[in-house]
Amino acid sequence: QALEGKLRDSTVVEECYANIKRGKTAARARQASEPTIYDGALDRAAKPADIPVSPRIPRKPISCSQLECLAACPFSYFLKYILRLELPQDLLYDPSGWLDPLQRGILLHSVFCDFMRQLASSRERVDEKRHQDLIYQIALQLVDQYKEKVPIPSDLIFQSETNEILESCDFFLAIESRRKSTPLYFEVPFGLGKEEVKKAGCGLAEPVRLDLGKGHILSICGRIDRIDQISENCFSVWDYKTGKGKAYGDEKFYDKGRQIQHAIYAIAAEEILKVLHVSPQVVSSGYIFPSKKGEGRQVTRQVSDRESLVSLLNTMYEIVEKGTFVASHENAQCSFCDYAGVCNHDAAALRVKKIYKDAERLDPWRRLQTYV
Repeated sequence: QALEGKLRDSTVVEECYANIKRGKTAARARQASEPTIYDGALDRAAKPADIPVSPRIPRKPISCSQLECLAACPFSYFLKYILRLELPQDLLYDPSGWLDPLQRGILLHSVFCDFMRQLASSRERVDEKRHQDLIYQIALQLVDQYKEKVPIPSDLIFQSETNEILESCDFFLAIESRRKSTPLYFEVPFGLGKEEVKKAGCGLAEPVRLDLGKGHILSICGRIDRIDQISENCFSVWDYKTGKGKAYGDEKFYDKGRQIQHAIYAIAAEEILKVLHVSPQVVSSGYIFPSKKGEGRQVTRQVSDRESLVSLLNTMYEIVEKGTFVASHENAQCSFCDYAGVCNHDAAALRVKKIYKDAERLDPWRRLQTYV
């Protein structure tokens, strides 16, 4: 009788408080051996009209950052690009810093682009000593522009961050003064429209279309930081990364789909170069880390066969097509995720770890982990 009373009381509580009832339903569902809608796995029987954003497979051009987000954590991708959950727009004042990482990255990209364009127009090669004044001048002009838009916490912090920006310029000069290829094109857009192509002086207004077979076409858009010429018909593609470069090890090529920009940009660059050169071939693509955090490193990826990339993209396509947007079982990315508070990342990762080996629906996710 006592047990019956407790059960009856529990039922009454659930009927009175809908959130408690939903919470208990979710908790029970998360004990299943297969992922459920409470883990981010959409109902297989759902019709397109039942899905928050239809269709699941993006018809609009998709960026490399979106694809890499999917590979890092499908649940984060689901929240950001399918449910389109927006982050709070509260402006937080940080008295300990001036520019946030995104602002600093955009500023440095602009410095490198403006600097290289000036040298390319005069057909000069980078000289570490001779061009220091020029790149400093460009950097300080942009710093002054940002100073007008972003309030500085103190003169001391402002000077410290300005020195870091100039230090990144020094790293950049050191890297580029050793380069044997010739930088030709900068901030090259594809799939971003005619106006962006006009600004850059080259590029493709339309997105690059990748044929994945079985009638699947993936449209990609983006902006290539730089295209270099190695010889008459051989080229290389470079992307600037202003953060840490430890994740980009020499032993990693795709890193389970989390690093595919170099491979996709190589394909995009060839399509762009076909308009400007005869039989162009992109033979390498890579990343440059011109900052103290990045230790002035450069990571080069030789362009491999396209079949492995297509196979990887088809696996990612399958994850989206089946609507299996579970959280990653590796929560190493959670500290950088804007949605970590939504999924209770430690609990979500533990849940996926428990069903990782046996859950049939996680087969595409398991296969994705084999693309190193």
